[in-house]
Amino acid sequence: MSASATAAKRTLRRHEHRSVAEHPMRELLRSLATPPSDDVSHQAIAENAETVMAVCQNGMAALGHLLAHSAPVIEDGTIGADSLEALGWLMAEIGDLSVECMQLAARHRKVAAVDEAF
Repeated sequence: MSASATAAKRTLRRHEHRSVAEHPMRELLRSLATPPSDDVSHQAIAENAETVMAVCQNGMAALGHLLAHSAPVIEDGTIGADSLEALGWLMAEIGDLSVECMQLAARHRKVAAVDEAF
């Protein structure tokens, strides 16, 4: 397999989890800037929020694995404590974002379901 084919396959694999949007965070923020007017808008917000939540959770798991496997370079000081502190704060913020996205998705799914019922 050629190098370009391998790179293309790797890129495709990285984007497999993004089933709803190319840039779900960007689309979510843009859709929140204007009030949703119909159940389709509520549905889109819910789907983007769920995708962002999934990306956050997968990223947090990946960071956890990286930290666990990098223990030797942390112990010998190759990676500084300030880097670990920054990762810890980032992981805390990503966790908070994930929770907010879950709540946002639930609210907008509920509104879309009520609108659809009437």
